[in-house]
Amino acid sequence: MCAPPCAPYIASSFFLLNHQHAPESLRRCYSRGDLKRLDVFKVRFGPFARYGFIPFGGRSTAIKLSTGDVWVLASTPLTVDTKETLDKMGPVKYIMAGDFVHHLFLGEFKKAYPQAKVIGVDGLGAKKKAEGLTMDGEYGKDPADTRYGFEDEIKSCYFSGFQNKDVAFCHVSSKSLIVADLFFNLPPNEQYSKSKPPFKLPFMGTLNWHSSILKSMLYSLGKDKECVISLPVVID
Repeated sequence: MCAPPCAPYIASSFFLLNHQHAPESLRRCYSRGDLKRLDVFKVRFGPFARYGFIPFGGRSTAIKLSTGDVWVLASTPLTVDTKETLDKMGPVKYIMAGDFVHHLFLGEFKKAYPQAKVIGVDGLGAKKKAEGLTMDGEYGKDPADTRYGFEDEIKSCYFSGFQNKDVAFCHVSSKSLIVADLFFNLPPNEQYSKSKPPFKLPFMGTLNWHSSILKSMLYSLGKDKECVISLPVVID
């Protein structure tokens, strides 16, 4: 696999497969910055309960590139506070979808930042076109050697063999791994640090990214396991 070499820091954004109530449940978002580089790395998090009662939470991640432009993995709403945070970082140039199901808020980010490129995964172009949004790039559909403009600072690896067609990103200078559904880092203590979860479920504590239960669950989501295993190493 290409992602683990970046594992010292994981910013994982969790989402649901049934999206009907997602926007309202994620409207309360809070921010934190990377402890080493507050001007470079921002994570936006908030409460979210899958199916209305399983507390997962959600995260978006923004990185300020050396050019001054901002790269955003947009998995939570663009609230007023979120936009203020992004505007202070710099001009948003890249709006990213981490996989096929992290797409709900791409439109509102694009509306706020019309000059930014919106980049997702294979299949999102057709899906979002019906909603009036044009994708500027799709991992898995575009040629494998396609460069979108941030690759010198943020490496990527497309997991076509994973159910949600996830992309793993690695911010090279901070050694930060940024994923959508390839990893889960539960229980969602940070996401619910400013609010109470709807329910306390004992098994959530067993779903941290070291647990065998989580590994088994993620393994089951691999629809083409040989493809995933054969992926090249992006960063040694």
